[in-house]
Amino acid sequence: VYVSNRDAVSQKEEQKKDQYFQFIQEKIKSESFNEEQAKVELQKLSEYLNYDWQELRELTADQLLHHYNQYLDLKTQFSRAWEHAILNSEEIMSIDEHNGKPVVEACDPKTIYWLSSPENPYIDDSDAVVRCYYIPLGQVIDYYYEYLTGAEISELEQRQSERSEYQDFTLNQYYHKADDGFFIPNKETGELLVNNRNFDGYYDNEGNIRIVHTRWKSLRKVGELTYFDEAGDAQTKNVDENYKPNKALGETIEWLWITEAWEITRIGEDIFIKGKPRSVQFRKLDNISYCSLGYVGTRLDNGLFDIMKDYSIKYDAYMWRTEQAMIKAMGKIGKLDLALIPDEWDLDMWMHFATNMGWAVIDSFKEGKKGAAMGKLAGAGGTTGDVINMEQGQFIQQNMLMLQYLESQLDKIVGINNQRQGMLGADAGLQVTREAQQASSNITESYFAIHDNVKLRTLRALLEVSKYCLREKKESIQYITSEMTSKIFEVDGELINEADYGILVGDATNDARTITTLQEAVKIALQTGQ
Repeated sequence: VYVSNRDAVSQKEEQKKDQYFQFIQEKIKSESFNEEQAKVELQKLSEYLNYDWQELRELTADQLLHHYNQYLDLKTQFSRAWEHAILNSEEIMSIDEHNGKPVVEACDPKTIYWLSSPENPYIDDSDAVVRCYYIPLGQVIDYYYEYLTGAEISELEQRQSERSEYQDFTLNQYYHKADDGFFIPNKETGELLVNNRNFDGYYDNEGNIRIVHTRWKSLRKVGELTYFDEAGDAQTKNVDENYKPNKALGETIEWLWITEAWEITRIGEDIFIKGKPRSVQFRKLDNISYCSLGYVGTRLDNGLFDIMKDYSIKYDAYMWRTEQAMIKAMGKIGKLDLALIPDEWDLDMWMHFATNMGWAVIDSFKEGKKGAAMGKLAGAGGTTGDVINMEQGQFIQQNMLMLQYLESQLDKIVGINNQRQGMLGADAGLQVTREAQQASSNITESYFAIHDNVKLRTLRALLEVSKYCLREKKESIQYITSEMTSKIFEVDGELINEADYGILVGDATNDARTITTLQEAVKIALQTGQ
């Protein structure tokens, strides 16, 4: 983590200068001054300040992110967001605070609608975002107990008791308080149709309650006040729209309109809470008008599953045809003329002799002893020995070839080849395998880059929410380091709120390239005795 606003950067530069001056003063005062040793130590100090040193605010913010990475289980949330990105071509994270604690959640894109430029793939810059989803009653109370009254909680609990009593919700209990249930008007006929699906009901079929978060950007009037301090120097600060400038003291004011994030939450049918400006505005010290709605996400123009969809549909169609063909594939079926079965034999008895004894017993003169057929052989129509060929082998084989073709095409367009999946042939060479894996990685690298960017923006937003939750207080926080040691540190809320922060996140691909380069350099160094 590094400070990014101008004032904080300037302060950081001053701190670096102070360390250089302190080092020089110590060397000058030292009686055992050695110029060569001083050069070496100065080089080490320079490397430390350029690569490892962080000022207190940066160090605290860095430790905060390590703590919340474990406390909020961000790895699982990012994995869920990655899955949504693959399936729905949209990856969205919600960063908010509940009861004074940060909350990070991967959102289902099918439950979110936002208003922004169609050319802008980022939900971060939206003017309005609506999220509609269902959660259990217990979670509703955990999130919003500060805003719900006792009567509202009792009303929500009553719905749960009705469900436990009747088990299955009727339309009346299920969607609406009114006796008529929940109805949807038919635009064509004007009739009211009962909604027998779970879409847009106030409760779903498990009794979970519908929550609708609506966030939008409004406008706020602020003034930029110019005044004179005790030394007579002109100073500026921001004031609200109700401020009256004191012209006698030389105060002047310029009125500005800036954006401000608002929100409201609807629980069930008619419980509305938190209708107010958002607690966390995500402001920037260098831009007072900037604000965000607390969502971070990216829309992919050509998502992975969108590319695969046409081939997936074709694959399903050919798979269904193959299954139907295998059901019909009965081999060769022989024809049995019932007129040939001896008298007083039933079909089961005849099949017993045919399958167990190996004899198909027939009576050729059976029909020749009756009426108009007297003297004629039974089965004289020439059907004896005929078979019906129900073989589907060739058709099934053609379908299987088509399925293999579709699979290979999917591998090509998606870029996940056999080598990437770990399916290596016995004669696969090491260099060829590595080149195939690298080629596959290059094809899919753009998806991982988008996902990494979402992670980065999520961590930045999380840091802003953390600053709000820790404002005006000090708190001791613990986390476990990568070396499996416990680390406890104290956070000064006022200190970390004095700056904006940027974040750099390690990239696995670049790290691997750096390690490979370093390994090659070490080999050369060892060979040359360096």
